[in-house]
Amino acid sequence: MSIHDDGARSDDTGNRGALRQRAVSALQRSLARRRSIRLSNRRTTPARVARVEAAICSLPPLTREVFILHRFDELGYERIAHRLGISVEDVTSHIAAAILQLDRALRDSDMV
Repeated sequence: MSIHDDGARSDDTGNRGALRQRAVSALQRSLARRRSIRLSNRRTTPARVARVEAAICSLPPLTREVFILHRFDELGYERIAHRLGISVEDVTSHIAAAILQLDRALRDSDMV
């Protein structure tokens, strides 16, 4: 589910193409800001990108939406809270839960 600027919601569960495009755009913006940081080839392989996508898609729907709004759409916690009708503390909890789950998923897959 995604939230549009007009407040309307649309269900884009399973739409990996849209998720991939948002992730690529966010990554490009991030790299443009941090030109001095060079990522190793191991970290940017297509298999690793697929694992990240799968891990994001496996997040609970609200946690996934909060994470995407913050990390890909670059919204602040207060704006996310207002858009979704939840508290800033809830936003903080969802971001932390998402990061922990994604970290765990990537660590587990790197060990295989």
